[in-house]
Amino acid sequence: MQDRVLTQNSPDPGVATPMGRHTAGDHESTVLAAWESWLLRVVLTGSAVVAIMVGPRDAGAAAAFALVVSFVPPLIGHFGRLHVPRVLELAWVLGVALVGVSDALVLYDRMLHWGKFVHGAEAFLLASVSGYLLLAYRDRERLQVHTHVVALVTGLVGVIFGAFWEFLEFMLDWIRYSDLQKSNTDTMMDLLWNNLGAVLGTLLVLRFYYHSTGLAVRGEVGDLATWVFTLVGQLLDQHGKLLAVLALLGITLYIAALWFAERPLPFVAPQ
Repeated sequence: MQDRVLTQNSPDPGVATPMGRHTAGDHESTVLAAWESWLLRVVLTGSAVVAIMVGPRDAGAAAAFALVVSFVPPLIGHFGRLHVPRVLELAWVLGVALVGVSDALVLYDRMLHWGKFVHGAEAFLLASVSGYLLLAYRDRERLQVHTHVVALVTGLVGVIFGAFWEFLEFMLDWIRYSDLQKSNTDTMMDLLWNNLGAVLGTLLVLRFYYHSTGLAVRGEVGDLATWVFTLVGQLLDQHGKLLAVLALLGITLYIAALWFAERPLPFVAPQ
């Protein structure tokens, strides 16, 4: 099927739509802008304080780190001189707050199957944000990439995220003797919930983008995506070999950590 460039009024969301410049009527209201994100940051701060005072303190430190990470969107907006749409900031803050609060309040142990909910929610949010950026970037740059391809890439981002998360949990369990992965069944259920969240996030962001996002907000998301992807592209162009070496080194260290977790280190006398 030959792709075609659609006009702004076309109901078919199959391929890229030319983006117009922002108009005053399309801009989001700034009266209560981002109040949801600030409320989540307050909850995250309270959870960190409770964990530091009552315990576990390492979970409180993790929640405090999540609080710092929650300010990435406004920092990107400041240094990139961009307006980060409200919905993107909310999705980001909700994602980091969900993990931070869950650790700080020990919700994984207090609520049955809470971990599976977190897996699904995190994949849902990540897929939604990724799809939003990819669709807006495709439209802003007028790339002849069909929406089905964008949807496939969006879903794969969520699926890969879940696999990486399980690899990390496996390493922590093996080295630190923690109990993040209860059993093979638990791991597979986590992956299934993660994949389900990724698929639902992909479907929702497609509908939200085409039916609930104005041209001005699409333009803002496109500007943000272009800034991010251009920065990543320049980093890969200038330091591609170094990044490849670091990636291989990370994989090597991961395997070495698993291998020597219960074995003596080479050239080191056992204690």
